[in-house]
Amino acid sequence: MVPLDGSATAALALDEAAQLARLAGATVVLLHVVDAMAHVTGFEPPLVHIQEVRPTFLRNGQALLDAARQTLEAQGIAAETVLLESRGERVSQLIADQASQRGCNLIVLGPMAAAAWTACCWAATPSRWPALQQCR
Repeated sequence: MVPLDGSATAALALDEAAQLARLAGATVVLLHVVDAMAHVTGFEPPLVHIQEVRPTFLRNGQALLDAARQTLEAQGIAAETVLLESRGERVSQLIADQASQRGCNLIVLGPMAAAAWTACCWAATPSRWPALQQCR
């Protein structure tokens, strides 16, 4: 599984996951979590959030996933996409839950995300997952 947020470190994680998937013949699960409430200022009317802000975040998240899937598929690597929306849950917990539900054996994170993951979510990581390794 590769959680993507559009950052350069997530791109490093995607590259690393592609190499691992190629070696193992594995399918890569691409995940993006929309946390639109993190961007609510309180100044926009609720209708604007419902009709404009949230749909834009969902559309952009799906576009990010589709681009990553196309990149992997162009390399002959199977990929699935998952778009989730946080309803107040911690993003790290949603990632861990999704990995467990999908039976993922590895979560590949970029260097900055790995530090955050270790700080906030290590206890939730199933013991069968290998230790975190930072991407090069």
